[in-house]
Amino acid sequence: MGKGHQLAANSLSIGESIIMGVAGAAPAFSIVTALLVLSDQEILKAETNIIFVMANKIFPKPWSYLAILCVVLSSIGTLETTILQFTRTLFALGRDEVMHSRYALLHQTKNSPWVATLVIWVFGMIFLFLSSYSSTVHTLMKDSMR
Repeated sequence: MGKGHQLAANSLSIGESIIMGVAGAAPAFSIVTALLVLSDQEILKAETNIIFVMANKIFPKPWSYLAILCVVLSSIGTLETTILQFTRTLFALGRDEVMHSRYALLHQTKNSPWVATLVIWVFGMIFLFLSSYSSTVHTLMKDSMR
């Protein structure tokens, strides 16, 4: 393998560079936008609801709800990605016989790892239920719904 091929294998593609740039710039853009658009008093008054206050300041009233919708959809997408990643990892471990092979069973018609998905879902529900009894999680949930 030539030296040029080795350098190309270790460098980022244009798409990867763009994704990393956007991922790095998005939080900075949000912070700068909040500091430019809102006064110190508005930020203190908004508390944890700063996205909605910032959206109300930038967009007229019906469009400001779009910011909240974006946050909700982003959270759901992140959760789905996490569940999919753990399911596929468990499937691959079962297929390679690192874990029990039952995790590699595929659904007959959907061709998806249904056992691995079910296991991850059950663990998620158990941990969600158990975390609701944690005092810090309970306080956090109660404060966020206020």
